[in-house]
Amino acid sequence: MSTGNADGWLDAIRAREELLGKDSVRRMAEMFIEEVDPLLSKAQDALLDGDLDEARKAIHTLGGNAGCLDFNDLAVAIQNAEKACVDGQPHDAFAQLSLITPLARKKADQLRHHYRIT
Repeated sequence: MSTGNADGWLDAIRAREELLGKDSVRRMAEMFIEEVDPLLSKAQDALLDGDLDEARKAIHTLGGNAGCLDFNDLAVAIQNAEKACVDGQPHDAFAQLSLITPLARKKADQLRHHYRIT
């Protein structure tokens, strides 16, 4: 899998590292990596159960983690999914989650590569 910088993710990480320090950003990256799949699963399960509030909470938490790392493209998709949950639109929330999932996993892979996290 390519971990290039076409979407500017590395620039965002380096700017965060300059602002907050590499160790702090690495800890945020580790938390993002650790939580991405459980949060995606929790959101999907909640949507399957018709629990839009629980889905929104999981999606919102993922958005907070993404925001800490300046993953703005992911944050926009997450905002759309949250809105669909709030608006009572489970089909739209699922559609947004299907966009979020590969993007969030790609970000996690990029972070693993950048920080050499196994």
